[in-house]
Amino acid sequence: MIDCRCPKCGKLFEVASSADFGAPFTCVACGFRNTLDTGHLAHFRLPESILLQLVGKDGQPLEVSGVVLILEYGYQLPPLRTDEQGRVVVPERMFQEAQKDDVSRDRGDYTLNRRIDVAVPTDEELRTIAGRRRSSGWGVSSLEEKMYGNMEGLVSAYVSNKNSSIKPIKMTIDLEKATGIVDVSLKVQ
Repeated sequence: MIDCRCPKCGKLFEVASSADFGAPFTCVACGFRNTLDTGHLAHFRLPESILLQLVGKDGQPLEVSGVVLILEYGYQLPPLRTDEQGRVVVPERMFQEAQKDDVSRDRGDYTLNRRIDVAVPTDEELRTIAGRRRSSGWGVSSLEEKMYGNMEGLVSAYVSNKNSSIKPIKMTIDLEKATGIVDVSLKVQ
């Protein structure tokens, strides 16, 4: 599905594929009639920052450091580790740096992505990701180098973790609903 936006009322709507472009459409919200074109593609803004907090069954912060989180936004950020308070803060600038690395590989317009996927993977999943990354043939990106130094440091960031102490979880941040600062609780017990 492709997210589009009505040029008259601004409401989002989805089309099945790019084959729908060039066909007439009517906005269900306001009745506006037009021919669907690439100018109708919806663009989304990244928040200023995302605060991810691990929480227990009771909803209280879970103070455990070294749990690895994976965020994807058309590309994957380097592994992010919780601090001693069980949280990770992801500034917009981190996404921008990762985009520069990815766009240099000619990957496209990320403002079309509506969602950021967040995962607290299992220990086994992290070992698999680390193995794939090590054998990918790609050197470390500038952001990965800034965060972890070299490939060994990057791989270590994936596999030296406390993920076995919590339950894995996956969730999505919808950028259509996101504000300047997104605060997310991840229930991992």
